[in-house]
Amino acid sequence: MVIALKNTLKYVLITVPAQTLIALLLASVLNSGVKFQNGFRTLLFLPTLTSSSALTMIFMFLFSVNGPINKLFIQWGWLDTPVSFLNDSSTVLYAIIIMNVWSTVPMFMTIYLAGLQDIPKTMYEAAEIDGANSLQKLLKITIPQLVPVTNYIVMVGLASTFQLFDQTYIVSSGSGGPNNATLTLSLIIYQYAFKTFGTIGYASAIAVLLTLFIFIISMILRKFTNEDVTGEGLV
Repeated sequence: MVIALKNTLKYVLITVPAQTLIALLLASVLNSGVKFQNGFRTLLFLPTLTSSSALTMIFMFLFSVNGPINKLFIQWGWLDTPVSFLNDSSTVLYAIIIMNVWSTVPMFMTIYLAGLQDIPKTMYEAAEIDGANSLQKLLKITIPQLVPVTNYIVMVGLASTFQLFDQTYIVSSGSGGPNNATLTLSLIIYQYAFKTFGTIGYASAIAVLLTLFIFIISMILRKFTNEDVTGEGLV
């Protein structure tokens, strides 16, 4: 239980900030009027349309010993010999994090892009008249105006990352290995409920606690971002 909680928290604390920041940066680039914007948006959104199981199988091939990642790292001189990323307890969770960030960023990018397009251009024009530079406009206009959107994205990200199951199940064949490195709360709930006789009560208790924890975190985030005032109607 402790190991599962530790792995889940590690996954959440890395994945949620990473996917939120990358989504905001990509949305900002697309909103800046870059050429072939619609094409880039479609290309970036493709991972979201692919099933989680299929993405997991693709990434298992990419991170395999004879996969493209190892070959690329050896070619660049970053590795001397191939590394079994998915069989090493120190790297397997990070490989899953990379996969999930890559697959979830497009959806959040689209939400951010909609939020950016709703910001009145007159605010930026007024800031330019006052002599504001790009960084000041980002910090004083863009980020504050996107607080409700960011709040929504973070809450969705927290809810989904705390429920990580399918990728770890496929990678470890349901065992949570190697050395429990991919054992998460959702996976341990599955193990208690379906793989161990007489422990479904433990699974139910962990599931209820997980639900309550996600709810409390969401309410705290909602309170401190003043969503009731600034984000009314968004969620």
